[in-house]
Amino acid sequence: MGKGFYLTHEAKSWEQGLPMGNGRQGAVLLGGVQQERIVLNEESLWYGGKRERAVEAGKEKLEKVREFLEKGEASKAQSLCSRWFVGNPRYTNPYHPAAEAVLTFEPFGKVKEYFRGIDLEKGEAGVKICFDNCETVREIFSSVKYQITALRMKTDKEQGMSFSLGLNRRPFEENAEAGDREISLNGHSGDGVCYDVRCRVGKTDGRVCVEGGYLIVENASYVEIFFCVRTDYEDKKSLDACGRLLKEAAKAGFEEIKKAYIEEYGRLYNNMRLEIEGAEELAQIPADELLKRCEEPKVQGYLIWLMFSYARYLLISSSYCCALPANLQGIWNGSFTPPWESGYTININLQMNYWMADKAGLGVCYEPFFHLMEKMLPNGRKTAKKVYACRGFVAHHNTNLWGDTDITGLWLPAFLWPMGGAWMANQLYHHSEFEENPKEIRERVLLVMKECILFFYDYLYRKSDKMWISGPTVSPENTYRLLDGQEASVAMGVAMDHQIIRELAENYLEGCRRYNTGLSEYETAKMAQEILEHLPPTKIGKSGRILEWQE
Repeated sequence: MGKGFYLTHEAKSWEQGLPMGNGRQGAVLLGGVQQERIVLNEESLWYGGKRERAVEAGKEKLEKVREFLEKGEASKAQSLCSRWFVGNPRYTNPYHPAAEAVLTFEPFGKVKEYFRGIDLEKGEAGVKICFDNCETVREIFSSVKYQITALRMKTDKEQGMSFSLGLNRRPFEENAEAGDREISLNGHSGDGVCYDVRCRVGKTDGRVCVEGGYLIVENASYVEIFFCVRTDYEDKKSLDACGRLLKEAAKAGFEEIKKAYIEEYGRLYNNMRLEIEGAEELAQIPADELLKRCEEPKVQGYLIWLMFSYARYLLISSSYCCALPANLQGIWNGSFTPPWESGYTININLQMNYWMADKAGLGVCYEPFFHLMEKMLPNGRKTAKKVYACRGFVAHHNTNLWGDTDITGLWLPAFLWPMGGAWMANQLYHHSEFEENPKEIRERVLLVMKECILFFYDYLYRKSDKMWISGPTVSPENTYRLLDGQEASVAMGVAMDHQIIRELAENYLEGCRRYNTGLSEYETAKMAQEILEHLPPTKIGKSGRILEWQE
């Protein structure tokens, strides 16, 4: 497989498969011997449309909750928060699979050797199966230039390979079509995006026909197959492109598409190199075997290299030349009920996806992160006004393709946390600083930061003339214990909040100074300075740990 990793058994579920993507479209190859399954994804194929979920709370209710918290009556405060500070409906809708392509082969023989893996330097996944009487090879990748996923299969079996290929979207299949060398599924994802999923057989020396909605290929020593998924998320005309893109890919052929793909992927992947001693030797060992030997020093070093390189491959595959950033599962999902909706959890997960990007030579992958933030901005203004009666922009711990900023869920340790947008803004500031792009900082980052400053200036509780604190809020997915032994989450003045707000204000003031924003930012800069002067310092306990809660 070159520099990458391989396994010696087929995947039992899509989570064990081999992922690939072109940023917008993803695929997962399971590598089945007699039945190959390929999960197809598209970044914007979520269930349902945009929803206004904010429930009006306002200053009076906010102050009532603060009153109970300040008196030490956290249980009463939490009860009110669960009634007043919620979204309606409570949750955002999930990210959905586009379809599953299923290839069912006529028997090849008894398996002697099996390999599947990813060449991280080329960005290509593959399967090689040696039978008692023949060998078969599958190669697959997702092209940015051609906007398709390309699969080529070869065999030296005397009669060639014969198989059927179908598309499955159970239980959400709406319309199915079949034509010359092509099959498709299309429909409407709830009241959200429309989608079109297509598959086309390209060059082959076998016989090709369509029967009962399946593509049938018989007696082929080689075959090229192309997959395309489109939605109307960005452009209503985008759906019309699916058939055209497949015809263009089939005409160009696998080799030409592969050459262009490896060149473009290489421009990103080869921005940096990390070399580990003994890598070539260890690359010959299956990945699951390496994990069993992870306590060996040389293997540890190689696994660190492998995880780092694989992470770069995944970020390129899920966040390059696309509209949306990598979600909780990148762009890969084989379930209609994925964990946590396979959404954007912005109390750490989305940020964490991009922590390494700049230092790993992948700053270009931040662009969809920007796009999502800009989509959130107008929604966050509405949320700030309706929920908190504040100016500016706020976002909580979850968002989606529509840039949702409202409170999500009912789990107390997570839902009432108005810091998601500010944390994202801080991260974008540091990214733009790394890129040394003054225009981008002035026109994109400082605009969002200004809106966050406005919100916190209005939102922070004036505990005294000298101290402003956040709240009601939570320490994300964390709890504290009350004197009666009960656990609580909602609090005033959480240290993590103050650190995010402090960093926001410092970054904003630094950005204004460095990039000469002048009088246009003067009033907001004054607010940022006031916030800094009134935030309490971070307290450190006797054990050297940050004291997260005020008491």
